[in-house]
Formats: sequence, C-alpha cells, structure tokens
Amino acid sequence: MVHKPGQYRFAENMTIRDLIVVGGNIKDNAYLQTGELVRYEIVDGKKVVDSLISFNVGLALKKEPNHNLPLKPMDVVHIKQIPGWQEKHKTVTISGQVQFPGTYEILRHERLSDVLTRAGGFTRESYLRGAYFTRTSVKNKQKKELAELIQSLEIEMASLSAGENGAMFSDEAIRNRAYLMAAQNTLVQKLKQKKPSGRVILSLLPLDKIAMGTNDILLEDKDSLFIPGNPNTIHVIGAVYQPVTAVYNEKETQVSYYLDMSGGPTANAQTDEIYIVRADGRIVSRSSSPKKFGEISLYSGDTIVVPHKGIRPEYFYMLSERNHSSK
Repeated sequence: MVHKPGQYRFAENMTIRDLIVVGGNIKDNAYLQTGELVRYEIVDGKKVVDSLISFNVGLALKKEPNHNLPLKPMDVVHIKQIPGWQEKHKTVTISGQVQFPGTYEILRHERLSDVLTRAGGFTRESYLRGAYFTRTSVKNKQKKELAELIQSLEIEMASLSAGENGAMFSDEAIRNRAYLMAAQNTLVQKLKQKKPSGRVILSLLPLDKIAMGTNDILLEDKDSLFIPGNPNTIHVIGAVYQPVTAVYNEKETQVSYYLDMSGGPTANAQTDEIYIVRADGRIVSRSSSPKKFGEISLYSGDTIVVPHKGIRPEYFYMLSERNHSSK
C-alpha cells in the first residue's frame, strides 16, 4: 500500500523508511500496525535462506531503530491494507418509484431494506412485482456462462459438419444442410450480441415487511434497483395471429383470456411449450404449473410467449441416430 510499488536499486545504509519514501510513501489505506520484511540471503554461495521479520510501519516511519530496520539486497517489504478498506466507497443505485431516488454510499453489512428506508420508501405509484434488481457479480457470471455456451454450440456445429462429410444422405437432406448450418450460425451470432443483464429475481414486499426477510439481501458494490410504476398491461408475443399488448383487466386474469385476444396460437405454434415471463423475471411454464395452463392467473406486466416450432431437417435426425448407435 504505497503509491509507487515496485523494485528499487539498493543503496548502502538504506532502511525500511528510506524504501517506503522512494516508493512514494504510504497510501491512506496502509495498515500501520504491522508490516513484513521478507529476507533472502545466499549462504556459502550454494543455497538461499529466507526469513520473515515483522515491524511496526508507523514506528518505522518515525525512525524508531527497532522497527526502521536496515535493508539488505533482495529484501522485500510488504505494506498491508487496512482490513475492510476494500469495502469503502461502495455505492448502490435506487431509481424509479421511491421518494428519494439516487446513488447511495452504503455501509458495511447494510441490507436492501436499509437503503430503501434511506430512500424514503416506495411511492404510491410503485409496482413492486416489476422490481428490477441487478448485480455486477451476477452479470460477470452470466457473461462467463454465455461464453461457455457459445463455445459449446460452435463445437457442436463443427462436429455436425465433420460428421456429415463422411455420411450418405438423401438429396433432400443435402439441400437442407445450408439451412440448418445457417440457422445454427445465426443463433451463435445472436448469442454473441447478447449482453448479460445481471438481473436477480426479487419478490419485494412493502417496506415494513421486507426487513430480514428472504429478499432483504446483503448489498454489494454497484447493485442497482429500479422500481417501476404499474404498467397495467399484458403482452402476448410469438406464434400467435396478432401479437398484442392488452390493458390488464383485474376481472379477467387467466392466460386463455389474453391468448384469445391475440387470435390464439398459429399452426406453427409449439403449444406444449407456451410459457409466461412474470414482471419480476420469473418463468412459469406448462410443466411447472400444477393446474391447467390456460387457467393460470396473470399479473400486470406479465408476458405470454408462444414459441414457434423448430424445423429439424431429415439429415439431422439421421446423423443423430447414427451418432447414438455408434456409442
């Protein structure tokens, strides 16, 4: 914890204090109680003996002889950082429907409820189901996982291409080759353009009920929370006759009602894979629902997604079957 850490030329009668001064002196976050001097000495020209010597940094800077020790060539002086200093200057951004939106400097061990209280709590227009919380560490993890997925898809594409070169396929399968490879490549390119959001799904409650609950998480540096107003809409997208954004009707909350407004699924819809994206980011699929999917209740801001059927050319099935048989 000096301003110019590095290697410096040894000088006769040089002390720990001299080296610290040459290194630009200590930083504000330097730990003054204990420093370390690591000494490497060559013995009889045939071996190196190392040793560790502790000293008080503050006393060394005051030229106290018992701590401002004389140095030898190859010595290494380590000035530590004050414990917990890296947690200083952590900020969290609270925006949207709170009384005092802004960026807040947070203290150690502060939780979400603490900063929301400092932000004055939610406004009357706040829609807690739509809360959008992001975290930098989660974003970095998503970025790594996305890169691994892209690499896996590229390897799969290369494997399919190599496997096809040595296989015999029908004319139809050969004609479809370019289609599938182009589709796979398009998917990879879209994934490469995708930017991880770092979103963490939170189910927020009124401020007086959040404290120490499941979602009252310990905050990290650069966390961000956006509280929207109530959108009062439902979206229906995908393989439907007319994608729509409908006004949310509290008396008509079932999936089937809003699907009917879009004209329903088309012939190219994969109806067994329809799913709901909740306003808070959660996904509800047919397989995860214990009741009839069409009877599931929606909330303002939810989106119904009707996937298109995938097209898998004949040669893909042949290649998959051949690879499976060879295992």
